[in-house]
Amino acid sequence: DLLLAIPVDWNLSGDHITLKEVAERPFITFPRWVYPVYYDHLMAACVERGITLNVVQEEQTESAILALVGSGIGAALVNSANLGRPPASVRFLKLADLSLAMPLVFAYRSDNDSPMLLRFVKALTDALHGNK
Repeated sequence: DLLLAIPVDWNLSGDHITLKEVAERPFITFPRWVYPVYYDHLMAACVERGITLNVVQEEQTESAILALVGSGIGAALVNSANLGRPPASVRFLKLADLSLAMPLVFAYRSDNDSPMLLRFVKALTDALHGNK
């Protein structure tokens, strides 16, 4: 899912916020060509809510985006996997009005009999089906 990453010096209270409340503030995002499906999905979700982000800069990696957030350039929508490791100058807020889960798909050649690949596929299959 998504989190809102903001500079720590933005005086916003609480742990939750709506994207609409901050949409006019400066935002950092990635260029569409980096993740076109995700980008389109995200922008469509914003449009559905009547939100247009004030994008002031684009960066290709989430680490670069978070560095810019930490330097005070603006906010960003980032993967919730970052919640456990926020940069010192970044604060994460949960969004009350936007949730955007994206499926993760793995593909591999069925004729690849690499033992490492087969163990990986088994681990994924077991995890998806709740096997230990």
